[in-house]
Amino acid sequence: MMHGLSRAAIRRGFAAKTLLGLWTALVYLFLYVPIAVLVVTSFSTGRVTQWPPPGYTLEWYGAFLGNPRALHSIYTSLGIALVTMACSTALATLVGYGLTHFEIRRRAVIDSLVQLPLIVSPLIIGIALVLYFHLIRLPLGYPSVIVAHVVRTLPFTTLIMLTSFLGVRRSLIEAAMDLGAGRASTFRRVIFPAVLPGVVASALLAFTISFDEISSTYFVVGGGLTTVQMYILEQIEFVITPEMNALTSAILFFSSTLITIAWWLQLRLRRREGGSH
Repeated sequence: MMHGLSRAAIRRGFAAKTLLGLWTALVYLFLYVPIAVLVVTSFSTGRVTQWPPPGYTLEWYGAFLGNPRALHSIYTSLGIALVTMACSTALATLVGYGLTHFEIRRRAVIDSLVQLPLIVSPLIIGIALVLYFHLIRLPLGYPSVIVAHVVRTLPFTTLIMLTSFLGVRRSLIEAAMDLGAGRASTFRRVIFPAVLPGVVASALLAFTISFDEISSTYFVVGGGLTTVQMYILEQIEFVITPEMNALTSAILFFSSTLITIAWWLQLRLRRREGGSH
């Protein structure tokens, strides 16, 4: 009797696991099949996007590389992303160091305020920022977009830097200070080299998010400034061409590469943190 019950339980467990696996596969297919279709159609020989493609060519990648407006929008996004990366990473490093190495009153409140943009819709952030910029009379353009992107990226970079600083062994810091090193020297010679993988991961993630950001950018970009995301949005308003598919696929590959590097650095950081304990 008990043997029969255990076999029935095993069969039910196997069926549940199989059903869960199939459901997970369907979710991944739903997420990634459209991306695969986008990449494949970027090599189409047709003048408009169609499936299946009538043939395959690299013509459209050359087309967007020879398009001055597309290249200018890419350069604009790269410049904004680089400034955002520097500002967001520097602020996250200061916040992470302050929250983990100093006695700060209302630390939980500060931490919650830094992470708040993670749970607030980018749409709401964009509307709030454009109203605030109007209130303080900040003209819309490069400064407004950079501020919006820093607000958007800071929670992510702060989470990484907090993890990085928490992974630094206190014994190393205490040993350096016992040997006569000051707080600044200890940070420069001991702490910063230890958190450097986190700094690089934060920088890459901030750059990627800024380069891909469109929700908040739409509200604060102003006239005369076109990021690559805004350019794509403008071009696909009426028809989606293989050239836009090629441009989007190139951005996808570029962003995925940076995210993979950031993920690898975070994995190394976690392994080091686990080894230190």
